[in-house]
Amino acid sequence: MADSDDSRRVHPPGAVFSTFAAPDGWPLRRMDWLQGEPEAARGDLLFVGGRGDFIEKYLEVYHWWHDRGWNVTAFDWRGQGLSRRPDDPGSADFALRTGDLIALLANWRAARPGPHVAVAHSLGGHLDTVSCVSFSPDGAKLASASFDKTVRLWDVKGAKLLHGFTGHSDFVYAVAFGPDGAWYATASKDRTGRIIDAATGKGLFTLGGTDQEVMAVAALPGGQVLAAGLDP
Repeated sequence: MADSDDSRRVHPPGAVFSTFAAPDGWPLRRMDWLQGEPEAARGDLLFVGGRGDFIEKYLEVYHWWHDRGWNVTAFDWRGQGLSRRPDDPGSADFALRTGDLIALLANWRAARPGPHVAVAHSLGGHLDTVSCVSFSPDGAKLASASFDKTVRLWDVKGAKLLHGFTGHSDFVYAVAFGPDGAWYATASKDRTGRIIDAATGKGLFTLGGTDQEVMAVAALPGGQVLAAGLDP
């Protein structure tokens, strides 16, 4: 964590504040704090705070990541911080907030070279930490894995939940799409990986046979072989 320093509790001098338009036009305040030397950046990090939070709450955390070479992006949720409007009813349907996040993720991912990393507070769609997100190869879907033992699949353009997979019995650490987007794979603390049909949300295969936690997963370009990392 960043040192306790008053200079870390003010807006970073190099940060750029702007407005991102949500799919329905709602203005979301956004902060982008890039490295001074773009080629030296380790990657791009999107910080997603809790639904009731605002950018300034985590200034020290942004410093911590930026000091370690990351470009940092953060935003205020609709209805929070400076993402309010005069006609704001004071609350928002979770589906709207989900749509805001999906649209912002797509915009951020297209604009920044990566590698892309998201750090998220629990947002309410999942009931615990979001551990990993993965876009389908065509960018139309987003899969999110969580410590609540589930994986959720989202439609990016329509900003809606397509289905959820609940077959794991412990934390889901990672999720990754196959090369054609027809399926996605998971890695879990329950010592299994799963292959899930992206169209139906049904489990196709269970990858087991290990006495260690499965921490990471990736499909090889041909799609026939799945590589999984195990906790040593």
